[in-house]
Amino acid sequence: EDCEYRYTMGEQGTRVCRGREAVREYVMGKDMAGFEDWTFPYEWILVDGDRVMTKWWNQAPQQREDGSPYRVVGMSAITVSQDLQIQTMHDNFDLQALQAMCREINRRFGKGREKPIRIPKGRDLEAV
Repeated sequence: EDCEYRYTMGEQGTRVCRGREAVREYVMGKDMAGFEDWTFPYEWILVDGDRVMTKWWNQAPQQREDGSPYRVVGMSAITVSQDLQIQTMHDNFDLQALQAMCREINRRFGKGREKPIRIPKGRDLEAV
């Protein structure tokens, strides 16, 4: 309930959400709109006591012409409580690379799509 979730949004700053409901509303509800069909597969997970590091991918459902996935790497730094509840999580990924990839996807597949892929705009990034 009292977790803190952050993710870096490039020059726009860092989104900060405190509490499960803020994460649901801002991250899952607003910032992830248009990314519902994406997956975020883990490449590896490293655990050191109450600290966890992960390498994962922002992966689109579409594929490039050569059959490879459209994806941008991400890393997470996480702390967990003794009962393995997430206390803090900070996601980092290259927002500019994600935006460029989304533009390419929209050029190739956007025509006829119900919803174009939306990238969050910078504003007050603090969500308490």
